[in-house]
Amino acid sequence: MNINEALLHASAQFKKVNIVSALLDARLLLACALDKSHEYLLLNPDKILTIDEQERFLELVDVRYTHKPLAYILGYKEFYGRNFKLNDNVLIPRPDTEVLIDVVVSNVAVPNPRILELGCGSGCIVISLLLEIPKAYGVACDISKDALSVTSENSIFRNVERRLEIINSNWFDNIKDQKFDIIVSNPPYIAESEKSLVSRETILFEPHLALFADDAGLAAYKIIASQASKFLKNDGMLVLEIGFNQLEAVKQIFVTSGFTFKNSHKDINNHDRVVAFTLCD
Repeated sequence: MNINEALLHASAQFKKVNIVSALLDARLLLACALDKSHEYLLLNPDKILTIDEQERFLELVDVRYTHKPLAYILGYKEFYGRNFKLNDNVLIPRPDTEVLIDVVVSNVAVPNPRILELGCGSGCIVISLLLEIPKAYGVACDISKDALSVTSENSIFRNVERRLEIINSNWFDNIKDQKFDIIVSNPPYIAESEKSLVSRETILFEPHLALFADDAGLAAYKIIASQASKFLKNDGMLVLEIGFNQLEAVKQIFVTSGFTFKNSHKDINNHDRVVAFTLCD
């Protein structure tokens, strides 16, 4: 089996189970199995795979055939132009979430902000912010110790570990007497009734705790709204990702809790995806 034949075989297998990005996934898995670049695959289509290479590749193909997300198989995912390490204890970063980074970076009011991320998962949000704002200091918290291990690994991988404190905490529970310029979160916001809208890969493999929330998907926002004012500086900003149909409901929750709605921002599909609040007008 040569490179071209391997790609054709894998993409044909993936199409059988309706994996849309069949050929791209095949290329990424073959590059991983061979420890080579995409350019190498393109320039060497007739290169014969060794027995070990072929076995390694076909093992990866078999795993992907089960709909396990490519990011979990490869162990990384690009977010905001950088790769972050992943495993199935954390959500896979989505391009929509990059809007949150844009919002914070374009609105940060001080050169050395203190940033808190609630429910950090892989840490890709807070770490991206530390990289985009070189004098910032971050605190990342999550209820899952397994997720925090991924955050820690990524902080070292991205050389920001000296500027990031990692805390095992259920929302604000273990955040003691600290005030922040910016609080960010991509909380669970999918209602159980919306499961039919979620991809099979996500349902099967991504952590449900980080995806689904009670109270029509709004439970986490109500918790954050009830406590965030104690941890946000008077001139600070709260920036949150929301579900595509949650703008008005989330606005109401935070305005009722004493926050001022600043603005909302749309994702690449023109859905309201990120909202910003302040404590004052």
